[in-house]
Amino acid sequence: MHASDALYYVQNTANSLYAVAEALKRCSKQNCSLISKSTPENGTMNDLLYYLKNFQYMGFGNGTFDFFKGIDGYPRYTIISYSTKYLRWEILAQYDGTLTSHVLNRTRAKHPYSHCSEPCGLGQARRPDRKNKCCWSCLNCTSDQIVTSLASGNYPDVDKDAFPPITMCRFCDPGKRPNQNKTICSDLPLIYMNIENGFAITVVVLCILALMITTLTCLIYTIHWNTPVVRASGRETTTVLLLAIFLSYIFPIVFIWDKPRLPICVVAVIAPGLCSAISYAAIYARITRIDRLFRVS
Repeated sequence: MHASDALYYVQNTANSLYAVAEALKRCSKQNCSLISKSTPENGTMNDLLYYLKNFQYMGFGNGTFDFFKGIDGYPRYTIISYSTKYLRWEILAQYDGTLTSHVLNRTRAKHPYSHCSEPCGLGQARRPDRKNKCCWSCLNCTSDQIVTSLASGNYPDVDKDAFPPITMCRFCDPGKRPNQNKTICSDLPLIYMNIENGFAITVVVLCILALMITTLTCLIYTIHWNTPVVRASGRETTTVLLLAIFLSYIFPIVFIWDKPRLPICVVAVIAPGLCSAISYAAIYARITRIDRLFRVS
């Protein structure tokens, strides 16, 4: 060990020598009998103790040194460790009323956990270990599950005071999803196409144009209701077909115009099949009628 290494652990010894020397110096200036006599008297020792207890001294490393409540020195120390990599002593921490870390901050050392198992992270359920009452295992929950508390009665052997709360994975109800911490289920956001969407505006405009054309066709058909051409085309089946076409264009506007509600959602499920069924029924009725006419002739 080099002489410079000894500076880390001789601080208290050096400070004690400096304190006695400084006390003797002060005492000599006050003409104490301790300096002039070979056998000190009780009064002289009391004078020396007085200077040791009530004054500050220049201690080791040009730092001030005094006695705490006149009894003992303040706890000032340096924690060192011998580095096998650099073959020298390194300062781990210093204490001089406050703790100053050196190597610990640079290495970012992690202190060991007091349990035999690491804490479970977000989205993990804690299950006790059957073999070791103080340990547990972490179970990963799925993306649509939350972590909730489990009744401790399912694990009677577990010490409730020493063991953290037991948790389990639970699925969210339909229409809900876990929050970011996977602790509670929250409602799913309602996302739907409204009239402010660009694609919705295009669909509404096209449907309105189609409705205008269908309405114009119905008006012309009504005006020429009793003409031979309209009669020959089958007025009843044509009216049903025009009605199905009209409904197929009016339903998209209704769905986009209002937010989703139970009646609208029910109609949205039925409407596509209903319009198609009415159209195919009218076409099938007309084909059947023409087929019968040709069979008779």
